[in-house]
Amino acid sequence: MITGNLSNIDFYSNLFPKAKKGFDFLKTASISTENKTHEISDGLRVMVFESAPKETPKLETHDKYIDIQFVIEGEDAIGFKPAADCKEIDIPYNAEKDITFFKGVSDYIIPVRKGEFIAIFPDEAHAPAAGGSKNKKAVVKVRLDLLK
Repeated sequence: MITGNLSNIDFYSNLFPKAKKGFDFLKTASISTENKTHEISDGLRVMVFESAPKETPKLETHDKYIDIQFVIEGEDAIGFKPAADCKEIDIPYNAEKDITFFKGVSDYIIPVRKGEFIAIFPDEAHAPAAGGSKNKKAVVKVRLDLLK
């Protein structure tokens, strides 16, 4: 897991140059950015949407993509638990959506404020909307082979 602020996002885009266009999108994201999926390139897309905290957010993992969750407006909190500790599947893997949901609760809650991001890797279960406030988010989906 990597957390950071928009002010240091160039450091991470330099680490992952094939994902740079996704990081560049975050630099321009604003409250007026259209809520939809923005196709950036093969293996790279950004979903922009509004959300609110969930009473019982579900832990999820992805096998083929990392998530870079960025708060455009408001704040969020992301639940975290090592995927290896998620023993009971709630909803089996959906290959089309690249997602598995698990029963159980997060070990940690990580606040993510306006202008901050959190990058979540396949070995990390996460529960978006685990707190915070109503928010507008951008989630960059980066296919793992783009990180090489």
